This record gives sequence, structure tokens and C-alpha cells, in this order.
Amino acid sequence: MPATIGVAELTFAKTDTEPKDTPATYAPAVRVGGAVQVNLTINLASGQDYADNQMSEDVNVFVSGSAATEIDNIDLETEAVIFGSTYDENTGELGDSSLDSPPYGSLAYYQLKQIGGVNVFRGVFYPKARAALSPDNASTKNASISFQHSNPNFTIFQPNVGNWRYRQEFESEAEVLAWIDEKRGVSKTTP
Repeated sequence: MPATIGVAELTFAKTDTEPKDTPATYAPAVRVGGAVQVNLTINLASGQDYADNQMSEDVNVFVSGSAATEIDNIDLETEAVIFGSTYDENTGELGDSSLDSPPYGSLAYYQLKQIGGVNVFRGVFYPKARAALSPDNASTKNASISFQHSNPNFTIFQPNVGNWRYRQEFESEAEVLAWIDEKRGVSKTTP
């Protein structure tokens, strides 16, 4: 596996529609924040079958995933989009309610990898994800600078159509970002 030397462009796009027989469509994407790290944990349904005093089958099937993210900052308007909170554009106030329901959407970013001394941009796209509120921590300033980051976590689901994750490698940042747009169904028109 190539060495990962960076992660960038963590974005989320709310699902507009998710038909049973065609891929989902999405609203315009929002940048979640400056990506510090993304850690994926995969949850599998596992089972073994035994016959003739030995294991004859071993099955592991994707159930869901959890993408634990760390970002430098998330603005209030973006929090409203990913957590389903209420944002008042006139006052700039964000309201959280027990009735909030985070929307489903796509989650995407790219990893910067180095293979044989050459940078490779690996796009990662999850077609169906949902954010969960995360702890909000703060500490007082002292003799040394200590940056506090936000940690939104996303559950990754199997969509109605297609794979739960897509990955592809490119030679440039422009190519990987265009691929992410294409996965979301964003058409680029040339002037």
C-alpha cells in the first residue's frame, strides 16, 4: 500500500433523491473544513460454517462504516447542512434541537500518496453517509499554543444502487476533484 502523505478537500453534499433503481442525486457540496485526518472503520457481519469438524465457510459482509474526521474548523452554516440544525442567515445564529435529523449525503475527499517518489491523488467517494454530532471541546490558552480541532463523524451506508465506496487515482488535483464532481453528477460546462 502506498504511503499516504496528506488528505484534503473533505466535502459533503446532501442527497436530493435516492431512487430504488438509479444512483442518488445531490445538492451542491459544502466543504466540511480543512481536513486534518479521516479514519475509516468498517463494520462487517461475520459468520463461519463448520462441517466435518472444520471451518468450511468464512463470510464477511459489509454492514456499515464509520468515517471519523478531524478538521481545522467548521463554520456554523456548514454545521447546519451536515447536522440538520437550523441556521438563521439574518442573525448568523445556529440552533440545535433534539428534533434535528442529519441528512443523508455523499462524503468525499482525496488522499495524497507517494508512489516511487511520484505524487498520486487518490479520490475517495462515499455515496451515502450521515453525520452525527460530535463533542465540542475547548481549553484555555496558556504558555504554548494548542489548536483545538472539530471531529465530525459520519456513518457510511450501502446505497440503494452501486457500491458503498469508490476510489480512483489521478496525476493531478484538478483531475481528482473533477472525478468527485462526476461521481456527484455535477456537469461541467465549458465556455
